Amino acid sequence: MRGIDISHHQGAIDWKTLKAESGIGFVIMKAMFENGHGKESAFEANYAGAAGLKRGAYLYSIARTPQEAQLEAEDFVRILAKRKLEYGCWLDLEDRRQRVLSKAELTKIIDVEASIILAAGYPCGIYSNKDWYNNVLDGKGLQERYDFWIARYPREDYGAVKESLAPHGWAKIWQYSSKGKVPGINGNVDLDIEMDDLADLRPTGNPYAAPEKNLKEGSRGNDVRWLQYELNLRGAKLVIDGHFGLKTDAAVRSYQNQHALVCDGIVGPRTRAELLTGK
Repeated sequence: MRGIDISHHQGAIDWKTLKAESGIGFVIMKAMFENGHGKESAFEANYAGAAGLKRGAYLYSIARTPQEAQLEAEDFVRILAKRKLEYGCWLDLEDRRQRVLSKAELTKIIDVEASIILAAGYPCGIYSNKDWYNNVLDGKGLQERYDFWIARYPREDYGAVKESLAPHGWAKIWQYSSKGKVPGINGNVDLDIEMDDLADLRPTGNPYAAPEKNLKEGSRGNDVRWLQYELNLRGAKLVIDGHFGLKTDAAVRSYQNQHALVCDGIVGPRTRAELLTGK
Protein backbone atom coordinates (compact mmCIF):
# COMPACT_ATOMS: atom_id res chain seq x y z
CA MET A 1 0.00 0.00 0.00
CA ARG A 2 1.26 3.46 -0.90
CA GLY A 3 1.14 6.27 1.63
CA ILE A 4 2.22 9.79 2.52
CA ASP A 5 3.38 11.49 5.69
CA ILE A 6 2.29 15.06 6.30
CA SER A 7 2.38 18.08 8.60
CA HIS A 8 1.43 21.75 8.39
CA HIS A 9 4.08 22.16 5.69
CA GLN A 10 1.65 20.67 3.14
CA GLY A 11 -0.86 23.46 3.77
CA ALA A 12 -4.56 22.96 3.13
CA ILE A 13 -5.03 19.55 1.49
CA ASP A 14 -7.80 18.84 -1.01
CA TRP A 15 -8.74 15.52 0.53
CA LYS A 16 -11.52 14.80 -1.94
CA THR A 17 -9.11 15.01 -4.87
CA LEU A 18 -6.40 13.11 -3.02
CA LYS A 19 -8.70 10.20 -2.22
CA ALA A 20 -10.16 10.06 -5.72
CA GLU A 21 -6.98 10.41 -7.79
CA SER A 22 -3.80 9.65 -5.84
CA GLY A 23 -3.97 5.92 -5.10
CA ILE A 24 -2.82 6.70 -1.54
CA GLY A 25 -4.01 4.21 1.08
CA PHE A 26 -2.45 5.45 4.30
CA VAL A 27 -1.46 8.76 5.87
CA ILE A 28 0.91 9.26 8.80
CA MET A 29 0.53 12.75 10.24
CA LYS A 30 2.49 14.86 12.65
CA ALA A 31 0.49 15.27 15.87
CA MET A 32 2.65 17.36 18.19
CA PHE A 33 4.74 20.50 17.90
CA GLU A 34 8.03 19.58 19.50
CA ASN A 35 9.04 22.91 21.08
CA GLY A 36 6.41 23.23 23.77
CA HIS A 37 4.57 19.96 23.28
CA GLY A 38 1.54 21.67 21.78
CA LYS A 39 -0.75 20.18 19.18
CA GLU A 40 0.57 20.34 15.62
CA SER A 41 -1.43 23.10 13.92
CA ALA A 42 -2.68 20.92 11.05
CA PHE A 43 -3.36 17.75 13.03
CA GLU A 44 -7.10 18.19 13.57
CA ALA A 45 -7.78 19.12 9.95
CA ASN A 46 -5.56 16.34 8.61
CA TYR A 47 -7.04 13.68 10.88
CA ALA A 48 -10.58 14.62 9.87
CA GLY A 49 -9.70 14.99 6.19
CA ALA A 50 -8.00 11.59 6.02
CA ALA A 51 -11.11 9.76 7.22
CA GLY A 52 -11.58 6.65 5.09
CA LEU A 53 -7.83 6.16 4.70
CA LYS A 54 -5.60 4.26 7.12
CA ARG A 55 -4.22 6.82 9.59
CA GLY A 56 -1.15 6.98 11.78
CA ALA A 57 0.55 9.68 13.85
CA TYR A 58 4.16 10.58 14.53
CA LEU A 59 6.01 12.35 17.31
CA TYR A 60 9.14 14.32 16.40
CA SER A 61 11.23 13.63 19.48
CA ILE A 62 13.70 16.07 21.02
CA ALA A 63 13.91 14.40 24.43
CA ARG A 64 17.43 14.03 25.81
CA THR A 65 16.66 12.29 29.09
CA PRO A 66 14.17 9.62 30.19
CA GLN A 67 12.38 12.32 32.21
CA GLU A 68 11.96 14.52 29.14
CA ALA A 69 10.87 11.46 27.16
CA GLN A 70 8.12 10.74 29.67
CA LEU A 71 6.72 14.26 29.45
CA GLU A 72 6.97 14.25 25.66
CA ALA A 73 5.12 10.95 25.30
CA GLU A 74 2.46 11.85 27.85
CA ASP A 75 1.67 15.07 25.99
CA PHE A 76 1.62 13.18 22.68
CA VAL A 77 -0.86 10.62 24.01
CA ARG A 78 -3.00 13.41 25.46
CA ILE A 79 -3.16 15.09 22.04
CA LEU A 80 -4.16 11.82 20.37
CA ALA A 81 -7.12 11.61 22.79
CA LYS A 82 -7.81 7.95 22.02
CA ARG A 83 -8.38 8.60 18.32
CA LYS A 84 -8.41 5.56 16.08
CA LEU A 85 -5.03 5.09 14.37
CA GLU A 86 -4.88 2.05 12.12
CA TYR A 87 -1.18 2.68 11.40
CA GLY A 88 -0.31 3.32 15.01
CA CYS A 89 2.30 5.76 16.32
CA TRP A 90 5.88 6.42 15.29
CA LEU A 91 8.79 8.04 17.11
CA ASP A 92 10.61 10.32 14.66
CA LEU A 93 14.29 10.21 15.62
CA GLU A 94 16.47 12.57 13.61
CA ASP A 95 17.05 15.69 15.73
CA ARG A 96 20.63 16.94 15.96
CA ARG A 97 20.23 17.54 19.70
CA GLN A 98 19.82 13.79 20.20
CA ARG A 99 22.67 12.77 17.92
CA VAL A 100 25.24 13.48 20.63
CA LEU A 101 23.64 10.92 22.95
CA SER A 102 24.94 7.37 23.24
CA LYS A 103 23.06 4.44 21.77
CA ALA A 104 22.23 3.25 25.28
CA GLU A 105 20.82 6.67 26.24
CA LEU A 106 18.68 6.81 23.11
CA THR A 107 17.38 3.30 23.73
CA LYS A 108 16.24 4.36 27.21
CA ILE A 109 14.43 7.37 25.72
CA ILE A 110 12.76 5.19 23.10
CA ASP A 111 11.69 2.57 25.63
CA VAL A 112 10.18 5.20 27.94
CA GLU A 113 8.20 6.84 25.16
CA ALA A 114 7.11 3.56 23.60
CA SER A 115 5.92 2.16 26.93
CA ILE A 116 3.62 5.16 27.42
CA ILE A 117 2.29 4.98 23.87
CA LEU A 118 1.76 1.22 24.09
CA ALA A 119 -0.04 1.64 27.42
CA ALA A 120 -2.42 4.05 25.68
CA GLY A 121 -3.36 1.26 23.27
CA TYR A 122 -1.30 2.20 20.20
CA PRO A 123 1.38 0.20 18.38
CA CYS A 124 4.68 2.10 18.40
CA GLY A 125 7.46 2.04 15.81
CA ILE A 126 10.59 4.05 15.03
CA TYR A 127 11.21 6.41 12.11
CA SER A 128 14.81 7.16 11.14
CA ASN A 129 17.11 7.25 8.14
CA LYS A 130 19.73 4.63 7.34
CA ASP A 131 22.56 6.65 8.88
CA TRP A 132 20.74 6.91 12.22
CA TYR A 133 19.78 3.24 12.10
CA ASN A 134 23.39 2.19 11.55
CA ASN A 135 25.39 4.79 13.47
CA VAL A 136 23.27 6.65 16.03
CA LEU A 137 20.68 4.14 17.21
CA ASP A 138 21.14 0.55 18.23
CA GLY A 139 19.24 -0.31 15.08
CA LYS A 140 19.58 -4.08 15.12
CA GLY A 141 18.88 -4.30 18.82
CA LEU A 142 15.81 -2.07 18.61
CA GLN A 143 14.55 -3.99 15.60
CA GLU A 144 14.00 -7.00 17.83
CA ARG A 145 11.24 -5.06 19.62
CA TYR A 146 10.06 -2.32 17.25
CA ASP A 147 9.03 -1.94 13.63
CA PHE A 148 11.12 0.54 11.64
CA TRP A 149 9.98 3.15 9.13
CA ILE A 150 13.08 4.05 7.14
CA ALA A 151 13.76 7.16 5.06
CA ARG A 152 16.05 6.48 2.14
CA TYR A 153 15.89 8.20 -1.25
CA PRO A 154 18.29 9.04 -4.07
CA ARG A 155 20.38 12.17 -4.34
CA GLU A 156 18.47 13.09 -7.49
CA ASP A 157 15.02 12.71 -5.97
CA TYR A 158 12.05 13.24 -8.29
CA GLY A 159 9.54 11.07 -6.48
CA ALA A 160 10.49 7.79 -8.15
CA VAL A 161 11.18 4.45 -6.51
CA LYS A 162 14.83 3.41 -6.71
CA GLU A 163 14.67 -0.29 -5.95
CA SER A 164 18.36 -0.56 -5.05
CA LEU A 165 17.75 1.66 -2.01
CA ALA A 166 14.84 -0.39 -0.64
CA PRO A 167 15.44 -1.41 3.01
CA HIS A 168 14.53 -5.06 2.50
CA GLY A 169 14.58 -7.13 5.67
CA TRP A 170 14.89 -4.28 8.15
CA ALA A 171 11.94 -1.95 7.60
CA LYS A 172 8.17 -2.19 7.73
CA ILE A 173 7.64 1.05 5.78
CA TRP A 174 9.99 2.80 3.36
CA GLN A 175 9.87 6.55 2.85
CA TYR A 176 11.26 6.52 -0.68
CA SER A 177 10.95 10.20 -1.62
CA SER A 178 10.78 13.61 0.01
CA LYS A 179 9.77 15.30 -3.25
CA GLY A 180 6.69 13.39 -4.26
CA LYS A 181 3.68 14.89 -5.99
CA VAL A 182 0.12 13.75 -5.42
CA PRO A 183 -3.20 15.20 -6.54
CA GLY A 184 -4.73 17.35 -3.83
CA ILE A 185 -1.43 18.63 -2.38
CA ASN A 186 0.40 21.68 -3.67
CA GLY A 187 4.16 21.24 -3.54
CA ASN A 188 6.26 18.33 -2.35
CA VAL A 189 5.16 15.55 -0.02
CA ASP A 190 6.94 12.51 1.41
CA LEU A 191 6.01 9.24 -0.31
CA ASP A 192 5.92 5.92 1.52
CA ILE A 193 5.31 2.27 0.71
CA GLU A 194 4.76 -0.76 2.89
CA MET A 195 7.66 -3.06 2.11
CA ASP A 196 5.39 -6.06 1.56
CA ASP A 197 3.72 -4.12 -1.24
CA LEU A 198 6.83 -2.76 -2.95
CA ALA A 199 6.44 -5.12 -5.89
CA ASP A 200 3.08 -3.53 -6.70
CA LEU A 201 4.65 -0.20 -7.68
CA ARG A 202 5.45 0.71 -11.24
CA PRO A 203 9.22 0.94 -11.74
CA THR A 204 8.97 4.72 -12.09
CA GLY A 205 6.51 5.15 -9.27
CA ASN A 206 4.37 7.51 -11.39
CA PRO A 207 1.03 7.85 -9.55
CA TYR A 208 -0.81 9.06 -12.66
CA ALA A 209 -2.18 6.85 -15.42
CA ALA A 210 -0.55 7.13 -18.84
CA PRO A 211 -2.74 9.09 -21.29
CA GLU A 212 -4.30 7.60 -24.39
CA LYS A 213 -4.67 10.90 -26.23
CA ASN A 214 -2.28 13.47 -27.63
CA LEU A 215 -1.11 16.28 -25.35
CA LYS A 216 0.04 19.73 -26.38
CA GLU A 217 0.35 23.28 -25.09
CA GLY A 218 -2.93 24.21 -23.43
CA SER A 219 -3.79 20.65 -22.32
CA ARG A 220 -4.76 20.24 -18.67
CA GLY A 221 -5.45 17.56 -16.08
CA ASN A 222 -3.92 14.34 -14.81
CA ASP A 223 -2.72 13.35 -18.27
CA VAL A 224 -0.43 16.39 -18.14
CA ARG A 225 0.59 15.54 -14.58
CA TRP A 226 1.66 12.10 -15.85
CA LEU A 227 3.74 13.82 -18.53
CA GLN A 228 5.30 16.30 -16.11
CA TYR A 229 6.14 13.50 -13.68
CA GLU A 230 7.86 11.46 -16.43
CA LEU A 231 9.80 14.50 -17.64
CA ASN A 232 10.92 15.26 -14.08
CA LEU A 233 12.32 11.74 -13.81
CA ARG A 234 14.56 12.79 -16.66
CA GLY A 235 15.68 16.04 -15.02
CA ALA A 236 13.08 18.57 -16.19
CA LYS A 237 12.24 20.01 -12.72
CA LEU A 238 8.70 21.05 -13.63
CA VAL A 239 5.96 21.97 -11.18
CA ILE A 240 3.42 19.15 -11.46
CA ASP A 241 0.36 21.35 -11.82
CA GLY A 242 -1.48 19.63 -14.68
CA HIS A 243 -1.02 22.65 -16.98
CA PHE A 244 0.81 22.19 -20.28
CA GLY A 245 2.40 25.64 -20.42
CA LEU A 246 5.57 27.08 -21.91
CA LYS A 247 7.96 25.30 -19.53
CA THR A 248 6.33 21.92 -20.16
CA ASP A 249 6.40 22.61 -23.89
CA ALA A 250 10.12 23.41 -23.71
CA ALA A 251 10.79 20.23 -21.71
CA VAL A 252 8.85 18.12 -24.24
CA ARG A 253 10.77 19.62 -27.18
CA SER A 254 14.08 19.04 -25.39
CA TYR A 255 13.14 15.41 -24.75
CA GLN A 256 12.02 14.93 -28.37
CA ASN A 257 15.26 16.41 -29.65
CA GLN A 258 17.35 14.13 -27.43
CA HIS A 259 15.49 11.03 -28.66
CA ALA A 260 15.42 11.80 -32.40
CA LEU A 261 11.65 12.39 -32.37
CA VAL A 262 9.76 15.01 -34.34
CA CYS A 263 10.39 18.16 -32.29
CA ASP A 264 6.89 19.65 -32.42
CA GLY A 265 5.96 19.84 -28.73
CA ILE A 266 3.08 17.41 -29.27
CA VAL A 267 3.07 14.31 -27.07
CA GLY A 268 1.65 11.87 -29.57
CA PRO A 269 1.92 8.06 -29.83
CA ARG A 270 5.67 7.97 -30.56
CA THR A 271 6.65 10.38 -27.78
CA ARG A 272 4.37 8.61 -25.30
CA ALA A 273 5.79 5.22 -26.30
CA GLU A 274 9.33 6.50 -25.79
CA LEU A 275 8.46 7.85 -22.34
CA LEU A 276 6.78 4.57 -21.38
CA THR A 277 9.98 2.66 -22.12
CA GLY A 278 11.62 4.57 -19.29
CA LYS A 279 14.34 6.10 -21.48
